[in-house]
Amino acid sequence: MPMRVIVEVELPAARTVGVLGDRQRRSRAQAIAEEAGSAASFQLDDGFGARPVRIRRFESGRDRIRRVGVDVLSGRFREVLRDRRETWILRGEAEEPEKIGYHFRQHPNVVAVFADPRVYALPGPCIGDGPLGTIEDVRELLSVDQLTNEGLDGTGVEVAVVDAGLSLDQLRQVGRDPAFRAEPGWSSGDRLPGGPCAENHGSMCAWLSGVAAPQASLLDFGFLHDAHGELSALLSDAIVCFGDLLDHVEATGTPLVVTNSWGLLDTSLDAAPGTPERYCDNPDHLFNLAVADLDAAGADVVFAAGNCGPAGPDHRCNFGGGPTIAGANSHPAALTVGGVDVQKRVASYSSAGPGCLTDQKPDVTAFTHFQGFCEPGPDFGTSAAAPLVAGVVAAIRTQISAEQASPALVRELIRQTAAPLDGTAFNYESGWGILQPTELLGALRRVTG
Repeated sequence: MPMRVIVEVELPAARTVGVLGDRQRRSRAQAIAEEAGSAASFQLDDGFGARPVRIRRFESGRDRIRRVGVDVLSGRFREVLRDRRETWILRGEAEEPEKIGYHFRQHPNVVAVFADPRVYALPGPCIGDGPLGTIEDVRELLSVDQLTNEGLDGTGVEVAVVDAGLSLDQLRQVGRDPAFRAEPGWSSGDRLPGGPCAENHGSMCAWLSGVAAPQASLLDFGFLHDAHGELSALLSDAIVCFGDLLDHVEATGTPLVVTNSWGLLDTSLDAAPGTPERYCDNPDHLFNLAVADLDAAGADVVFAAGNCGPAGPDHRCNFGGGPTIAGANSHPAALTVGGVDVQKRVASYSSAGPGCLTDQKPDVTAFTHFQGFCEPGPDFGTSAAAPLVAGVVAAIRTQISAEQASPALVRELIRQTAAPLDGTAFNYESGWGILQPTELLGALRRVTG
């Protein structure tokens, strides 16, 4: 069965390379990939072309996972932003996936080869049975008025909605006219960031992030698109999005929260277990490295846990009996969010741990299945819970910077201050418990002074 792959190449070390124009560098990278992949019947995706990627490789993904959270109680952001190695990624399809690793790695200019599985929006707005509670109930449960009274509303903070595109018109129709930045951004086809969308999944996520952070500026990274009736994309597109976000946060220093309500639903689309190309449980996959880099740069990365819960999984879930929180959704540098209803019961569809990259996932739960953006149907799934949490983090960042409290510290205090659902410190269904924004704020102020 053919497999989608990402090929990372480095241009040959030669004096002439440094003076090549961008088009020539892209052409040379493409020629390397085609030459290296010829024995594996590699068909290059000409539409994607060659994209520059700058990933820091001063330590392996596994070393990063061991290091995440170390010394977080110092409350200081000390990561040294080192020079990044410039490589290029290309993507395509290999007819003989069993030969991918061997043949590509014979080429001296191939850095690595990775699986490029299709990822999907986690089923989102306006589906399922009737809502339980309203957005006003959620606002009260999250103590939004108290945050607002403290001046915590997202002013000066950016929220990147990495999803299927947010429509400013859709947001205005439901009463929100947010601050918006068109650049950086990502959009599919002829659509511009913030422009009209056929779907409303991304708009729901954007709207929900504004419940606690209405003054945050939105960035639209609408990389998911309608493919055969499903909102999906290849993982390589997400790598490009995260690379753009990393460049942006390093260039501007603006506080950034990144909300993601999408993920891998079928591990049969991934490389075989134990191979270096694999995504779901491999910290050295290029996208998992990109998540770690964005965290190291001071951005707060939030992922939905998924809708593959044991009691009511999405029909597309196919993990072969393995963990259902996979890839970046289980990354230790990401805050993983499960779902509960307003009566504080875990949603039947909320994915349960362990995670593929981190055992103790999800980190925390937040509210879903209420009437908010959608009417009369519910804002559904962990797709709704994740941007609510992202908005709370953005509200906190109004006054507490990443230099004062690193993303790792914020995640740790979210876990410490969460309200357990069954009296235990942690369980695989609800993580450390339900997010408690005011308790989180108090803990951060005690630590940061």
